[in-house]
Amino acid sequence: MTDLQSSERERLLNLENEIQEDLKAIFRIGMNLLEIQNNKLWRDNYKSFEDYCNDRWQKGSNWARKMIKAVEVKEIVPIENEWQARQLTDLPDEDKVVVFDKALDEVGDPTMVTGSQLKRIKNTYLSEQNAEEHAEDKDHWESQKTGFKHLIEDMDSCITSLNRVNRMIEAIAEQPDGLWVNVDEFRVDMRNLKNNIKMATPHDFCPYCKGTGVGEDGKPCPACRGLGWVPKSVWESAPDSLMKDLDRAEVLEKECDAGERAEGREKLSVEDVWTAPDQPVYDPDSPEEAEPQPDF
Repeated sequence: MTDLQSSERERLLNLENEIQEDLKAIFRIGMNLLEIQNNKLWRDNYKSFEDYCNDRWQKGSNWARKMIKAVEVKEIVPIENEWQARQLTDLPDEDKVVVFDKALDEVGDPTMVTGSQLKRIKNTYLSEQNAEEHAEDKDHWESQKTGFKHLIEDMDSCITSLNRVNRMIEAIAEQPDGLWVNVDEFRVDMRNLKNNIKMATPHDFCPYCKGTGVGEDGKPCPACRGLGWVPKSVWESAPDSLMKDLDRAEVLEKECDAGERAEGREKLSVEDVWTAPDQPVYDPDSPEEAEPQPDF
C-alpha cells in the first residue's frame, strides 16, 4: 500500500461524495416512479405504465419495478443502494430486518453493509429456516402417523405374506411336478399386487396441504385426495413435479386475477396440474427385470 497525496485524497473524497449523491438519486427515482404508477400519471399519452417506461425512459418496466422495490425496502431497513435492496426484496418485512441486523452486527455501521454481505447472510438465514421447518414437519408427521399406524402395519403384513407365497410358488415351479406353473405370469401378477399395496401405504404427509387433507379452497386436497398423506412414489416426485406445478398454477392464478393474463395462456388449477403416477408394471423383457426379485 502507498499513501495518497493530499490532492489525491481530496479528489477521492469529492468522487465518493458524488457517488453517494448518485446512490441517493436511485431512491428519488424510485419514489417518483412509484407516484407516477400509483396515480396513473402516465395515462395522458400511454396505455400502460410499461409503455410509459419503455417510451419515455427507454427502459423496460422491470427497471422501474427494481427502482420502486428499492424504495419499499428502504422504508423497512436503511439500505444505501439498489444492489442491497435486491438482496432483500423477496423476503417478508420481518425477515428483511433480521437479515439486515445480522449484517449490522458484523460491521457495526449501517453505511458499511454491502450487498454481497446481505446476500450471504440471507442465504444462511433461509437455510436455517428451512432446516427448522423440516424438523417441525418431521415431528408433525410422526404424530400424525400414529393415527393410522394400524394401516401401515397391515400393509407391511400383506407384503410379508406375499413374499412368503412368492417363495413357495418359485419352489414349486422348480420341481418336476411344477411344470404347469406359469412363472412369468405369476411374477407379473405378484409384482403388480405388491406395487398396488405400496401405493396404498402412507409414506409421508402431503407436501401441498401439509397433512391437513384440505386445499386452499376448503375442499379436499386434490394431491392427496383429502387423506393428508401420500405414498412414497408421489412424495418423491413432489419437490420437482407436484410442488413445481402447483407453484406455477398459483403464479398464473395471481396473474389472471391482476388482469395480466398473457394471450393464449390458460389459467391452471391444482386439478389441472396434478396427475397421479401410473402403477409400475413388470416387464419380463426388460433387462432390469431379467432376474426375479421376489423379496423387495
